Amino acid sequence: MKNILVYGDLMIDRTWIVEGRVEPSVQAHAKVIPMRRVDSSRQSDRFGGAGMTASAMVNFCEDVASVHLLCWSDCSDVEKIKDKVYLDYLSSEKKPVTTIKFRVYDIGKKGLPELKFRFDQDAPKPELPLSLPPDLPKPDFIVISDFNKGAVQINILKALLTKYPAASWFIDTKNHQLFNDFPELKATGGTIFANREEAFRLWQTLNPFNSRETLDISSDLKYCRSDLLHIGKAIRETLTKWTLVIKLD
Repeated sequence: MKNILVYGDLMIDRTWIVEGRVEPSVQAHAKVIPMRRVDSSRQSDRFGGAGMTASAMVNFCEDVASVHLLCWSDCSDVEKIKDKVYLDYLSSEKKPVTTIKFRVYDIGKKGLPELKFRFDQDAPKPELPLSLPPDLPKPDFIVISDFNKGAVQINILKALLTKYPAASWFIDTKNHQLFNDFPELKATGGTIFANREEAFRLWQTLNPFNSRETLDISSDLKYCRSDLLHIGKAIRETLTKWTLVIKLD
């Protein structure tokens, strides 16, 4: 049985599904768009970002003893949806610093939800302490789920690497500067997950001179197979101890 530690940008995916008649009593001077009624049974908060990664490991992975999610600080919005995930806090402050992705859906003509509004409430970059929680269990795997929102900070990565040198690392990051900001990570080894654009940006960062002369990349970043093979080979030549998985999304 394995222990897994997930560290990254914890988010809450907040969803409302609205239906019913539009309220007619709207005063002209108020300039308020009428809102449909919201049934409480169609309001939900779920883990997003690193939280979704942790929740998926709890529910879908075998031979898992525990999944611990390293959070910025205690937050009631997070506590109520922890879904069998153990929460460990880097700060003792109790304030809502969690990023919230708010989506409002309407019931369409076919009876299916249709996205109407999207609001992203990004939390400010936290000021994190230099030490890890003292009771954090020894992980077999460290999973970095980095959406480049500020939660993944070099001092915490260094602390994890120092305290758990034998752990296997899995990294999914939108920060293409990560290995430059934390060069000690290159010698650790592990698995990197990246989509086409993330792989291209990482390749450019690791090979700033060679990357300028080779590929004619279209604006929509839809690389062909030969481009992806070239990018993957160049990254592996630099990060010799890492396995690269490119997601074709």
